[in-house]
Amino acid sequence: MRVLTALLRTVWLYALAVFAYVALTGVFKPAELGHHIWPGVPVRRDDFGMICFAVSAVAYLVLGLLDRRPAGKAAR
Repeated sequence: MRVLTALLRTVWLYALAVFAYVALTGVFKPAELGHHIWPGVPVRRDDFGMICFAVSAVAYLVLGLLDRRPAGKAAR
């Protein structure tokens, strides 16, 4: 369970960081949002930002569900 929690926290953090980078790119260089990330990859920068936001949100939701403790149990 610890490995899964660590993996989800890493995915959440990196996906959120990439989303923040894409959002800041949209603020400071909006003309670059429609460009592809790399020349060989057919994903635009704004689409990749939306995907990263969705992955971050799902990882955070799953982390919240995993971190819940049953009622009546004391934290150790």
